Amino acid sequence: MRGTGLKVHITITLILLLGTAMLLANLIMVILWQQSLVQSEAEKISSIIRVSADVITVNQTDKRQADMYSYLHKLETMVGSSCVSIQFGSELPLFAGKSCNHINKLKIDLKKTINAGKPVARTFGSTWGLLFPKPEHLLVVVPFEYRNSAAAIGVTSPLEPVYQNVRKKQKINLVYLLVNILVLSVIGFFRLVKATVKPVEHLVTLTEKYDHSNNFMLFSGKERNEFGQLSAALNRMTRRIEEDRRRLRETVKSLESANVKLQETQNEMIMAEKLAAVGRLSAGLAHEIGNPIGIIQGYLELLQRKNISEEERNQFSQRAIEELNRVNALIRQLLDFARSSPAEKQHISIHTLLQDLLELFRARKKMEHISFHLNLRAEKDVVLADEEGLRQVFLNCLINGVDAIGEKGPDYHGKIVISTDADVTHRKPAAIKVTCRDNGTGIDPSYLDNIFDPFFTTKEPG
Repeated sequence: MRGTGLKVHITITLILLLGTAMLLANLIMVILWQQSLVQSEAEKISSIIRVSADVITVNQTDKRQADMYSYLHKLETMVGSSCVSIQFGSELPLFAGKSCNHINKLKIDLKKTINAGKPVARTFGSTWGLLFPKPEHLLVVVPFEYRNSAAAIGVTSPLEPVYQNVRKKQKINLVYLLVNILVLSVIGFFRLVKATVKPVEHLVTLTEKYDHSNNFMLFSGKERNEFGQLSAALNRMTRRIEEDRRRLRETVKSLESANVKLQETQNEMIMAEKLAAVGRLSAGLAHEIGNPIGIIQGYLELLQRKNISEEERNQFSQRAIEELNRVNALIRQLLDFARSSPAEKQHISIHTLLQDLLELFRARKKMEHISFHLNLRAEKDVVLADEEGLRQVFLNCLINGVDAIGEKGPDYHGKIVISTDADVTHRKPAAIKVTCRDNGTGIDPSYLDNIFDPFFTTKEPG
């Protein structure tokens, strides 16, 4: 059943609170009751002693006669005392009783009372009361005047009968206490359930049946309390949630529209980039093919002359064929790039490849003003790759470095350093890093985005 846990919790809490409160109240009541009973017992005994003293004084009973003991025994019976004593002046006191185990205490208090002329009422000893240890005996001493001299009567009485009476009556109090706890718990339970559990159950029902068109109204009347405030707060919260949901739907729609526009813009940019790449490719091809075609055209013009020798004719024809082969190779490279055919890979040594290339450059006369340095620091240099492709890449890097140094002037002393290092990024599979540095003019930053485009060049034709 919904709300059962809360009801059980309320019931247990009520019983604990009411039980604790009533037990504390009962404890205070019992303590005050015991004190009142002891005080009443002391007053009762004092009154009986005064009456007995008046009888002794009026009758002028001989204190040495046996009748004095008769009075003491009667007094013992009336007060339920365990020990009764009477003392005249400085004479020794007379004692009577079933158990006079506290004679010394009585002697001291009798003497003090005769000297001071003031009654004494005190407790001593310890016994178990109702809940805590309490005094075991009551001692009462009352002074009186006998034949113009001071005298006193003292009584010790056990307090156990008082405590027994309290314990007997306490059973009735406990029954009354239990009935009160049950009655008050039931009344409080129904009041709290009506004030808290019912509104919570109503709130849970409304939450389960929530529709944005409905409101959380816990109270239909004019009642204004915390639950009414909660109802209003929930209504405000649901309205804010619905408004946020509406704005979120609008934002999603706008984002979808923006995403479509972004996709269209991206496609347009890709197309523009493709057209730009085609333009750069066309310019590169015109640069690469234009030179050999111009040379071929020149040789053909020379071949049309009639005053050349046969040897020159053969030489011009051979050179024209070489330039045609060069054009053919360029077109083949373009076709290979367009087809994206996988290159033939094999295990090659990077160090050996770089050494061969540098030996080729060092042998050329035009490279006398350039110093080449090779730092082979990588322990493993064998890679699986296309040898011709790598050779072309490294060759292009060296040619570009030589050209960049040449832009500094014919007398400029250039320097090209090629280094190999082991890759430290712990990638799988392992890799080698090749670095080519020169002290030439460098690459214009505006060309950095195009350096990997095929046939891209900044050099003039020829």
